[in-house]
Amino acid sequence: MYLSGESDTADGFFTLTPGNALPWLCVSPAAAGQGGGSELMTAAKQVSKQLHTWVLQENLRARYFLQEKGFVERERQPARGGDQHWLLMCYQGKGSDTYN
Repeated sequence: MYLSGESDTADGFFTLTPGNALPWLCVSPAAAGQGGGSELMTAAKQVSKQLHTWVLQENLRARYFLQEKGFVERERQPARGGDQHWLLMCYQGKGSDTYN
C-alpha cells in the first residue's frame, strides 16, 4: 500500500500472485504523477526478481510506465470484442534466471 502522507487514506497499492503475476498496480488519480507508482514498483521488485502483467495495447500510459521500469513485451493476444490486443509485459531483474 502507498500513502503519500497527505491523508490517512491509501493512495495506491499493488498485488502479486503466486507465479510472479502483477495483476494490479494502482495509484489514485489525486496522487498520480507524484512517484507513488514508482515506489510501488520498487516494492514489488523487492518481493520478486521476475514479474509479469497484462496490459491493453491502447493503454499507452501504462505501457510507457512499464517500459520505463524495465518491462518488455513478450506476447500479444487479441482482446474480446474489439481491435485491441492484450500485451504480456515481463520484467527480469538482475541475477534472475531467464524469464519463462
